[in-house]
Amino acid sequence: MNVLVTGANGFVGSHVMRSLRAAGHEVTGTVRSGGECGTMENLIVADASSDFTLLVNEFDAVVHAAGVAHNPSRDPQTLKKLFDEGNRDWTRRLSEAVAGSGVKVLIHISSIAAAGEGKSVPDRGFREIDQTEPQTDYGRSKREAEPFVSALQESGQLGVNLRPPLIYGVGTKGNWAKITALAKSGLPVPFAGVRNRRSYLGIENLCDLIHFILRESGRPELSGTYHVADEGAFSLSEIVTALREGLGRKPGMIPFPVSVMRNMLCLVGRKKMAQGLFDDLVLDTTSVQTAFSWQPETPTLRGVKRTTEGG
Repeated sequence: MNVLVTGANGFVGSHVMRSLRAAGHEVTGTVRSGGECGTMENLIVADASSDFTLLVNEFDAVVHAAGVAHNPSRDPQTLKKLFDEGNRDWTRRLSEAVAGSGVKVLIHISSIAAAGEGKSVPDRGFREIDQTEPQTDYGRSKREAEPFVSALQESGQLGVNLRPPLIYGVGTKGNWAKITALAKSGLPVPFAGVRNRRSYLGIENLCDLIHFILRESGRPELSGTYHVADEGAFSLSEIVTALREGLGRKPGMIPFPVSVMRNMLCLVGRKKMAQGLFDDLVLDTTSVQTAFSWQPETPTLRGVKRTTEGG
């Protein structure tokens, strides 16, 4: 297939580009003006003034990985505007351009933040039908973008929103980069008592799922929104232990009250970080596995260990 990948110089977009090319697809990526491209080839610049109808012309599929992520250095109002423009409005324009074109499938990389506050129950994980109101402007902007993609079913095209939790892999930024840096520091970490359960998604598994969705490009009835994650759920202590195993080091865990660490982060305005580190978030991925006959191949702890092997 001839595939367009937006956000080609980002973490997800760059991995998707390489994975699709390795599978024999013709791949073109988009970057914004001034974006760093490194040694990547076959790129075009797309910004707010671009004609999205011309942008998608002659492609069979589009993977929409571009977007605006969290940036604590921005003031809230500026950041809200950037979320709306970069996540909701760009996705709307891209979906409108795809509708009625020759594109067979649009895959939008959304976020589990769009589902609201994920409350897992003992016998199952957080399902798509369990969603609540998003807790952040980022999550809201992603939620408001999703209906434009799902609506492609009405024009006989496949529109899929994927809601991943924290994605890990070589080159990940954000919170995962902070966890990795802590693991690499060699310092004792106070996570021995952290026994939370969280879902994660390896970039390799995400890329694999995208291949499975492309194979179903002729089935618009599969359009919709799906939670996606690796199998199983793991505590922060297990994740850091796996990272240090990849480095050939001992876990270096020491006990410390989780409530104290949570309160300290909240006091300095890092409540969302505290939730991400210590709360539970287990996703039910039955829907995406059933719809696309897919199962994640790389187990979380093995994939996590790989990200630091040789580092």
